[in-house]
Amino acid sequence: MPTIKDVAAEAGVSIATVSAVINGTRPVSETTRRRVEAAIDRLGYQPNRMARGLKQGKSQIIAYILPSVTNPFFPAMLKGIEDVAYQADYSVLVCNTEMEPERIKRYSQLAAEMHIDGVIITSPGLDVIHGLVGWLNERGIPSIILHGPRSIKSVDRVLVDDEECGYLASSYLVKQGHERIAYIGVKGSTTSQLRYQGFVRGLNSRGLKSDEEYVCLGESFSQQEGYRLGKALLRRPVHPTGIVAANDLMAVGLWEAVIESGLGVPKDVSLVGIDNTLAAVLRPQMTSVRIPTYEMGKIAARQLIDRIDGDVEAPPMTICLQPELVCGGTVASLR
Repeated sequence: MPTIKDVAAEAGVSIATVSAVINGTRPVSETTRRRVEAAIDRLGYQPNRMARGLKQGKSQIIAYILPSVTNPFFPAMLKGIEDVAYQADYSVLVCNTEMEPERIKRYSQLAAEMHIDGVIITSPGLDVIHGLVGWLNERGIPSIILHGPRSIKSVDRVLVDDEECGYLASSYLVKQGHERIAYIGVKGSTTSQLRYQGFVRGLNSRGLKSDEEYVCLGESFSQQEGYRLGKALLRRPVHPTGIVAANDLMAVGLWEAVIESGLGVPKDVSLVGIDNTLAAVLRPQMTSVRIPTYEMGKIAARQLIDRIDGDVEAPPMTICLQPELVCGGTVASLR
């Protein structure tokens, strides 16, 4: 493999001159630049990007810290992040934490050790993000929150209107004539709480009230929790005719519970999910509220790279995107 020394010999210049051409550290005549570039092409020389970055104080790497790569909600965000990063000549380090404190701590340390240029954080845990953002700030590492708690305002944030998600879901069921409408979500989750607030607003806008008997909260946004909570709801003396799940994964588990109970979707129970990551692959297609995850990832990456490349002193900015209802075949009209 050719070295920078080989390029210098081929071009008939010093190693320092080759370095200046590659890194742009000092002016070089156009003739010399062309000779060096021609030598690089002939030899197939590949500069060590990491070493070059460290000399310049940049690694050209951003990290994406996320709760779980198995949840289809997050890979769509990652795709948006990577597409923007690639165009800007950045690489993306994916840090899958599974919400384990030790993993989060290790990835935080890794960001400092590898001289990561910036970090995108997705986490439903308020305490986790507070600690992580503070830790990164102390070390001068820019960060941005992608779909996280709204109470942290010290850094840039890219969010979705979670309350509107719940509103779109419940108001659609009401429009279809449903009155016994349930909600399943997650305890202690800001995202779930905001979606529930929107759920209640959707009912109230049509003259209905939320029934505590029809509100079930679990431990996670998982298919298993959706199934468990669905079973609990369907054991009620009078089961709901419509159910809103805090995300599509929970809705899939809920669907299983309905079928296992000898009921049909949407014949007996209508379902609406939120995020629209799985809806299209189900039959019938599930009615779900689409969250623009890919677009959110792109915006977060662009904003972070702008910070890294010099816009550090500007005040923190919050961008909130709007969801939209995607109608499938899991809601029956009772009118």
